Amino acid sequence: MNTFKTSKLSQALLLTLCLILCFSLSACGGSSSSSGGGEAKAEKYVVATEPTYPPFETTEEDGTLVGFDIDLMEAIAEDQGFEVEWASLAFDALIPSLGAGNSDIVIAGISSTPERAKNADFSDGYFFGGSAVMVMADSELNSMDDVNADTTFATQIGTVMADILLKMQEDGECGDVTQLDVFSTCVMQMQNGDVMAVAADAITIDTYMAEKDGFKKIGNLPSLNDDPYNRIAVKKGNAELLEKINAGLAHLIENGKYAEICKKYELAADNYEKK
Repeated sequence: MNTFKTSKLSQALLLTLCLILCFSLSACGGSSSSSGGGEAKAEKYVVATEPTYPPFETTEEDGTLVGFDIDLMEAIAEDQGFEVEWASLAFDALIPSLGAGNSDIVIAGISSTPERAKNADFSDGYFFGGSAVMVMADSELNSMDDVNADTTFATQIGTVMADILLKMQEDGECGDVTQLDVFSTCVMQMQNGDVMAVAADAITIDTYMAEKDGFKKIGNLPSLNDDPYNRIAVKKGNAELLEKINAGLAHLIENGKYAEICKKYELAADNYEKK
């Protein structure tokens, strides 16, 4: 008997059995939802925000996202059994990111406008927004009545405040409008004397002034529409995801979690709209 040939045959047989065994194991254990009794992985959605707008969203020194919107979205996800992956984008890139498939959800102290509604669907309102105007403490501007065609502004690009100010500029009610990516840069422009006033969400102005000296609030911008509520956006037509978000938000309001998050950030707990 040729022992060399027998050894080769045994090795080939052993290799074949090993391949069959490996294939069987990978077929049983390679899927995210196991048919052998294991639980399927929770669905994950990419949530885009612009984290320079405390108390809604900001970034800690270690890069961690914190804020009212962050906690609210995480709580909705937990309530509805899905996971979130955060993405930080420029404010004017948030809504376009939905259509481009770069995000599934947008939360960033954002409100619905006719233009945005062309490309996104919006949740029930979760916080009453509104705007405010801040100037330096020694400014000669003491109220919105002092604002005129020579009053220059800085505000964040892509915001409702930018739309309002551009309309005011067109109507001769204010001067040049500088649009910047970040709220803090708008304030810096005013501190440097490049602009006379800064416009932003009222709560953002209030929060900033509570932490920093040398500023005063002179009033609110006129509204362009009848919807001042902050809302969560999803891609146009994604009714299933929007239903999850609205259901989660409703549960948080009912069970007190929403009020708990509001208290954490010193916000009023009745500033939501159930429609």
